[in-house]
Amino acid sequence: LAPDNAEILIDYLLSVEHLDEAAVLLTKCLNDEDFQSKKGQSKHQMWIQLCQLLSENPNKITSIKVEPIIRQGLQRFTDMTGKLWISLADYYIRKAAVRQGT
Repeated sequence: LAPDNAEILIDYLLSVEHLDEAAVLLTKCLNDEDFQSKKGQSKHQMWIQLCQLLSENPNKITSIKVEPIIRQGLQRFTDMTGKLWISLADYYIRKAAVRQGT
């Protein structure tokens, strides 16, 4: 996959509910220091997208560890501390709710 096409693939994976694969690819893009969004998104916007994806789909994303990723975002983006803590809490709440059958 050419890095230039990563965002197209991420959008496609999200549209067909392949959330785990989309999260993995989005994480790779964020960890690539040379990655430049063709859609004009900043790394900050991509982190928010990833955190939202992770926190809203805790049982559909299994290939990556959610807590370390969100905590890394907390260190990188101190202006988003509140939103990222809420994402982490939301992740655990949703994960517990699914386990309980609600």
